[in-house]
Amino acid sequence: MLALKPFHETIIQSIRRCNPSPSSPEIHHLLQLIKETKIPNGHDEIIAAIDNYFDFAGAAKWARDILEVKKSILEQKRVAKKKA
Repeated sequence: MLALKPFHETIIQSIRRCNPSPSSPEIHHLLQLIKETKIPNGHDEIIAAIDNYFDFAGAAKWARDILEVKKSILEQKRVAKKKA
């Protein structure tokens, strides 16, 4: 049986597999998934993977989407910290 991984590990792996391109539909879908999913931990690691992915020429057109996703992740981090 395949060992299940925490969400943050699988999403980071998926981000790293995406083609670094401003027209990549895969990264758009992953960003949407991140915004719509409850993330219990690994917030900083996900943000680092997003920052690393968008470190290419032409990434500036994604700035608004990236900011929205990061805000969502940071809010979830804040809520998780408050509950702990």
